[in-house]
Amino acid sequence: MTLNQLAEKLITQQTCTADSERDYRGYYDRAIRRILGETDVTTLDEPCVLAWLKAVIVDQPASQVKPIVLLMRKLLDLAVKRRHLS
Repeated sequence: MTLNQLAEKLITQQTCTADSERDYRGYYDRAIRRILGETDVTTLDEPCVLAWLKAVIVDQPASQVKPIVLLMRKLLDLAVKRRHLS
């Protein structure tokens, strides 16, 4: 399962407003999809996530970093819950 597939499940299964869903998709498309979207979830490791985090800090406006990182945390938590990661 790729991170794109996991994100789609997370976003569509969240109970949230249409505005929140739009925001999640925007954060994902801008900051996660282009770097890690096609990555198989089982191959994500600490160096991979740290490299992504550095790119987010450099490339994204400061006001966007926290919500982007929180979304990635939700994705990683879901990956662990579904036993894609340990």
